[in-house]
Amino acid sequence: MTTPIEIDCQAVKAKLDMGSPFLFVDCREPDEYATAHIRGTTLLPMSQLADRAAELEPHKNAEIVIHCHHGGRSMRVVNWLRQQGYDHAINMAGGIDQCSPVRLWSRSAGGKDFPFCKPCKNEEPRSRQIGVLMFCC
Repeated sequence: MTTPIEIDCQAVKAKLDMGSPFLFVDCREPDEYATAHIRGTTLLPMSQLADRAAELEPHKNAEIVIHCHHGGRSMRVVNWLRQQGYDHAINMAGGIDQCSPVRLWSRSAGGKDFPFCKPCKNEEPRSRQIGVLMFCC
């Protein structure tokens, strides 16, 4: 059976909620990851993929879900991985931008977890919305 090349955010959230085994990779850059990221992801920037590809070797026969901001970079990463024999690499359609309604976000700094919240030092952040992202303070 062929693994589909894309999966939507709701299906990824369902996999996370069920505890399904898969590697969840964020292929954005470190500064993007620091601003907001999804719980359970491993940061492996597309710009470092060729140099760090060996890190994925233990997962070659497992499902690997890749995401970026909107889905373009992650689709390129998925296509490259599939050319390298990672037949179960899957792009998360729409990227992290499409996940805000699904509440997958995580605060990257320590402390409480505030979905949609840019990291800050406030215990109870005041939120304001800019596009689909919520920022505090």
